[in-house]
Amino acid sequence: MRQAVQILSLHALVVFTEAASAAQAHAQAQAPAQAHAQAQKQTRAQKEERLKEAAQRAQDVVAADRNTLETAITNLDELVAEVQHAGRNSSQVKSEAKALAHKVQNQASDAHKQDLQQAIDLYEKSLSTLKSTDPTSNWKDAEKSARANAEKVDEVQREEEKDGRQLLHQKRHETSHQVENAWHEADHAARVMLRDRYHLQDAQRRAGTKEREYERDEEKNEEFAERTQDYASDQKDNADDAVQNFFEEAEDHLYEIQREGHRNDHHRRHQEIKDAVKNLRQARREAMEATKQEEKKEREAKEVQASHENHAQTSLELLAIPDASEFCLYSIAGASLGLLAFLMVRLQTRRIQINEQMLG
Repeated sequence: MRQAVQILSLHALVVFTEAASAAQAHAQAQAPAQAHAQAQKQTRAQKEERLKEAAQRAQDVVAADRNTLETAITNLDELVAEVQHAGRNSSQVKSEAKALAHKVQNQASDAHKQDLQQAIDLYEKSLSTLKSTDPTSNWKDAEKSARANAEKVDEVQREEEKDGRQLLHQKRHETSHQVENAWHEADHAARVMLRDRYHLQDAQRRAGTKEREYERDEEKNEEFAERTQDYASDQKDNADDAVQNFFEEAEDHLYEIQREGHRNDHHRRHQEIKDAVKNLRQARREAMEATKQEEKKEREAKEVQASHENHAQTSLELLAIPDASEFCLYSIAGASLGLLAFLMVRLQTRRIQINEQMLG
């Protein structure tokens, strides 16, 4: 009996050992599959985490795009308000345009100050030479020099005017360029946001976000970007109109400044030359008239002197031949007496004839 129990115990031990070995072998056979499954589960979790992180990054990018667009629009609005002179009435805007015109003209004048002064000095010197020229001489060279130097002053002033207009044009270009850049930044930010909204939509879809959610976000982002883009375009048009109106006003003022200044100077210089030539001509006529009067007086004096000399000569000649003059006197007296006697005889004879006719 005791031996049988031992045998049974041994048999049970063998069976248990075999079962344990089989279980261990089965467990060893199932371990790779479980490990693989666990690895796959872990991989899926990591992938889902990466997709969620990618979706979050895409969300952050779109949010940053929105901030960039809003900042660009704010900058554009501020610039538009500046070029439109917000808060100022029309008279204030005109005053600012006039001030700008004076500013650029003063800058141009400063740049040409030395050249202009040199040209003016040469002109004034040549004008003084013309005025002091002998009116009886040939002053054409002096007049030509004065006019040439006056033209040099005009040339410098024309360059000054040109530079003033260029400075104003440069100011206008710079302002327009600022508007263009501000609009371009806003427009570019809107385009970037419109592009990145697609990336966000794809990232959310891959991350398992519900379709209605990511489509709703995509529509909101699209609507905001497009509306802001249109607004930026309208603001640019408004700014362009404001820049054009302001600088046209400034150009008109600049033209008036240059016309009143340089054009008047041009007229004054040429009038000075004209007056100088006129005075020279008048002085020459007066000198010629004075010369004629002097020559006339000299001729008259010579004629009087010649007459006196001839009278004196005649007197001397009469005094030099007294017998001849007396003979002439005697001859004239004798002839007169003879004629008188003839007439008395003739008259007496006529009376006798008349008496005889009456008596007969």
